[in-house]
Amino acid sequence: MARPTIAGVALSTIEWKTLEEIYGPVDFETAPGEAACILAEDPASGASTTLVRLPPGWSTSSRERHSALQEEVLLEGDIDLGSGRFEAPAYFCFPPGAPHGPGSTVDGAVLLVIFDGAVDIEYLD
Repeated sequence: MARPTIAGVALSTIEWKTLEEIYGPVDFETAPGEAACILAEDPASGASTTLVRLPPGWSTSSRERHSALQEEVLLEGDIDLGSGRFEAPAYFCFPPGAPHGPGSTVDGAVLLVIFDGAVDIEYLD
């Protein structure tokens, strides 16, 4: 089954959830105040489009990589994914296996995150 057709989502009405609420017990770092909303997903491949909200001062301690292509668009705020601090708007692309991070934000961030396969994380540090 492919991703469903979505004719429009009013982003002002989305319900933000913790990563544990979305994915169940997760085996990756999470922080208080971190929230997400899955906008679309393909149950067969695990591909997904997700909004992620990071609180001011959020950070991770390790570099990471994924087995799927990961694209991110910084819509609001600031983010450093290991290559310097960027302010919105900004775009990032991490091919499968490409390391990135550790990550941090000073003022908080909202990102559109797209994976072309299942979300997994391998920590490198």
